[in-house]
Amino acid sequence: MFEILDKYKNNGCFLFRYDQHLEEKCTAPNNKSGVYIVTTLMRDPSDADLLYIGCSGHKDFETGKIVHRESSGGGLYGRLVNGHQFEKKARKITWPKKMIEEKIDYLKVYWFDTENDNPEGVESRLLNECNDKLGGIPRWNNELPPRDIPL
Repeated sequence: MFEILDKYKNNGCFLFRYDQHLEEKCTAPNNKSGVYIVTTLMRDPSDADLLYIGCSGHKDFETGKIVHRESSGGGLYGRLVNGHQFEKKARKITWPKKMIEEKIDYLKVYWFDTENDNPEGVESRLLNECNDKLGGIPRWNNELPPRDIPL
């Protein structure tokens, strides 16, 4: 699943535990846009849960350029660390609380610089692929986006 991500060579991942500082653990760049996938980390990778798929940035279709998020610390890094999720607060605050609540020791976060592709379009494809193959979207996502968001 998610073969679309194979073409993006600038990518990485990091582990985050509920008692750590997300801003110290995050390895995503602050000057690139793209998508990220959040899973639980389990001893047996087949037991890992897909929790969330998100993106940072969008394509300006008038200029054809990717617009990076400058707020929240910039790019993928800023979106992962300071972007709002749950309670309308930054992930660095809400993820540890949610992890304790759901008894999750570690998150494994994969990030991908989508280069000149529209991060919103890539995110849409990933979420729709999830829905088609798994019968739903990850539990930390709120809704399924439209299928026709262009790359």
